[in-house]
Amino acid sequence: MQLNTPMILDIIELPSDSSLSFDICIIGSGAAGIAISREFINTKQNVVILEGGGKDYEQISQDPYQSEVIGLAHGGIHQARARIVGGTTTLWAGQALPLWNIDFHHREWVNYSGWPIAKEQLADYYQRAETVMQIPHVTYDLATWPLENQPKYNQNTFTSYFSQFTSTPNFSQKYYSELKNAPNITLLTHANVLSLEPTVDATSISKVLVRSMSGKNIQVNAKFFIICCGGIESARLLLLSDSVETAGIGNRYDNVGRFFQDHPGVGIPISPINRNIFNPWCNGLFRKNIKHALKIVPSEIFQEKHQILHVGAEVYYPTEQDTTVMAAKEILKSLRSFTDWKSLPQKTFTVFKNPVRLISAMYSYYVLKQPVSIGSTQPYIGMGVEQEPNPKSRITLSREVDCLGKRRSVLDWQLTGKEDRSIEVFVDALAKEWKLLNVANIDLDNLQIRGRSKGEYGGYVDSAHHIGTTRMGNDPKTSVVDADCRVHGYNNLYIGSSSVFPTGGFSNPTLTIIALCLRIADKIKLALSI
Repeated sequence: MQLNTPMILDIIELPSDSSLSFDICIIGSGAAGIAISREFINTKQNVVILEGGGKDYEQISQDPYQSEVIGLAHGGIHQARARIVGGTTTLWAGQALPLWNIDFHHREWVNYSGWPIAKEQLADYYQRAETVMQIPHVTYDLATWPLENQPKYNQNTFTSYFSQFTSTPNFSQKYYSELKNAPNITLLTHANVLSLEPTVDATSISKVLVRSMSGKNIQVNAKFFIICCGGIESARLLLLSDSVETAGIGNRYDNVGRFFQDHPGVGIPISPINRNIFNPWCNGLFRKNIKHALKIVPSEIFQEKHQILHVGAEVYYPTEQDTTVMAAKEILKSLRSFTDWKSLPQKTFTVFKNPVRLISAMYSYYVLKQPVSIGSTQPYIGMGVEQEPNPKSRITLSREVDCLGKRRSVLDWQLTGKEDRSIEVFVDALAKEWKLLNVANIDLDNLQIRGRSKGEYGGYVDSAHHIGTTRMGNDPKTSVVDADCRVHGYNNLYIGSSSVFPTGGFSNPTLTIIALCLRIADKIKLALSI
């Protein structure tokens, strides 16, 4: 069955047991899925995007994401995933930062490190990804930092990078109309993919089986399939697809779901010594409606010398302590989304109890072009560390099933202990550097780091960056996808997700995800032109 008019369509509008045919089938409508689909607008290819949720948030649509957590506590598995048009971009802040050269290298001191591609192979794709995110093309180092005042660290010890935040993080808001008006794109909502169905020789995917929450079944046939479901659900979908290969697709060597990584984080309070140095060296700012955040990072020389993982640190001001600003933000959110009207009087009262703080926040944002949190509370140094790949840290399937009758995910998040040491070495060196440069004091006694990898002191804060469960590599025995993000052994199945990252660096993964997805799109364009 061919749909005569490309559109945004709810699966309930289709006849039961429909069989739809397209050139390209994209599973997931988050940043990855939307980035790929846009590459085919106004081409000869007919594209379908399958989204398990709807345009708006619905509690019932989130049920398949409920998972068991049996390892280190991980809040992001539930709080930072959304089955909705736009996916996780409906939840995130929109931060962009590329991976760095060292992140792609094999490092003798980091087990299972090394990508099968170099960063240079993504250079053009990173620029294209910036266009997708609607942010300026920058180098992310101090060469394009928009202030004359720059941190002056010992370059053999530390360096500074900065991230950018897109002003429209939600890709549904950003691109919904474009997809709706595209002549060859169909976005099918409430279309929950149950499994991928391979050919009998397990060399290609012939179709995917799809079901609505009300039990309506359809199937979608395509020439190419791209899984864009995030680091947890992408692995789960491969494991659930066991009709031909009983261990699941791509899992001939028991690699699917292994090497789950995140960016374990911890923060400790700091005391600025000289605000004239501290503020421009450590605080973020807004320029042309783009937020910039400064990162303090150990140099490659320092990482190799001390055999540590890649750490990224940033000064932040805990907003939960700033009740005035928090209430003002919640009021704006309620007014924009037309929800939670009942709490508006109490929030308004909270705001006007402290008018001085409100005026200060508005001055910071509108005049100084700084995030309103800056200077509001005790500053902290927050550190997120790259996780050493660990095959025991993994996603498996539960015995429990979701509302669609499919086995749920089980997350066993495990660290190796190298994360503890890397943060410890980094912050000790930073404390000495800051004291020498008259920047700030760090009370190292506040850094209770040892044992966090076992859950002590509450464990680490996860960053909801789900990485590594379908890792990229040249050898099918040790990886799930090849250097083109194509599943080993399958000629028409790709994965567009941070799940393919062999290692995660310290950077937010989305810019790299989009870059890899644009590269996938180019590979498929080439294949379809032959």
